Amino acid sequence: MKTKILLLWMICMLWSMQTHGKILVDGIYYNFLGKNATVTSANNGGRYDGNVVIPETVIYSGIAYSVTSIGDNAFSYSGLTSITIPNSVTSIGNDAFYNCTGLKSITIPNGVKSIGNYAFNSSGLTSIMIPNGVVSIGNYAFSHCFRLTSITIPSSVTSIGDLVFDNCSVLKEFIVSEQNQNYSTIDGVLFSKDKNVLINYPNAKSSKYSIPNNVDSIGFCAFFHCSGLTSITIPSSVNSIGDYAFSHCSGLKEIYTKNPIPLMLGNSALYYVDKTTCILYVPKGSKINYQSANQWKNFTNIIEEDNSSIESFNLNGVALYSIPNGIRIETIQPIAVSIFNISGHKLYQSAIDSNTDIDLLKGIYILQINTSNGTITKKVMKQ
Repeated sequence: MKTKILLLWMICMLWSMQTHGKILVDGIYYNFLGKNATVTSANNGGRYDGNVVIPETVIYSGIAYSVTSIGDNAFSYSGLTSITIPNSVTSIGNDAFYNCTGLKSITIPNGVKSIGNYAFNSSGLTSIMIPNGVVSIGNYAFSHCFRLTSITIPSSVTSIGDLVFDNCSVLKEFIVSEQNQNYSTIDGVLFSKDKNVLINYPNAKSSKYSIPNNVDSIGFCAFFHCSGLTSITIPSSVNSIGDYAFSHCSGLKEIYTKNPIPLMLGNSALYYVDKTTCILYVPKGSKINYQSANQWKNFTNIIEEDNSSIESFNLNGVALYSIPNGIRIETIQPIAVSIFNISGHKLYQSAIDSNTDIDLLKGIYILQINTSNGTITKKVMKQ
């Protein structure tokens, strides 16, 4: 009888360790459940340091377990400098690598399906290629990665959480697989697949940006913390601006809005934009509308643009707008631009592949734009 009780006690203890306790095997702590193992944080306030190699299979008490996940907070605040993750891992938990400032690069295996909230927040990553297989990326997963310059999103991703790339101060571009059915890019900016929703503008991209004419919605926190952004043009196609869309764009000096009817802005859409120094340019005849519209009315300087002298157009992916000191050309393809005076003397010539402002004095000009689809020629009168 005593032998049976002792055996039962040992079985219960083993089950308890395998389902609830942290077990140390070859320098890595695990939780065991069934035939699977989850990497966990170190016991008693300890931490991981240096290079860590996670095995695909770990053996404990003579039983082989497949390592299938990296648990919540597993390596957070650690001295990790490199890590090898096996293909058996399918999920990376919340805060798994939070504040791993010494971790400069990581290879996420193809088996991973989900990346948790804050997973790599405040880490030292300089670039990241998300493998084809990841379906979801959690909220704030890569935010505050101050060294991250680019990120590649594969075709498999269907869900990107809120503020995933917030305050990545040197992030210059998003690269998205053309086969992705939910997301796309134009000139490194993250959009919905149909390019109607602007989702995220990289913090370190150009200081001047003109939103493409096809966009009808600026998403939640789309330009959040873009402190280097100095000028933004919002086309008349936009009909909604989300909460905090331009919040903390502290460097904004000018906003050009092409809609004579002020859009209803989301909550705190322009929070921490200095309305005393940032100039709001609005279509002719609409100043009174903006002076009485919620949030817009807080701008000290609202100036009406007279675009009557410029024939705006949007053709073959190229758009033209008037700005106070000249013209703005928007393009999503490489083009060659030439400007002539009325006598045919060439005043300007340049190859451009992104939105560009060109200074023009008052006068009549001939604008010639060569694209892959042909040549656009327009007479421009600047008054």
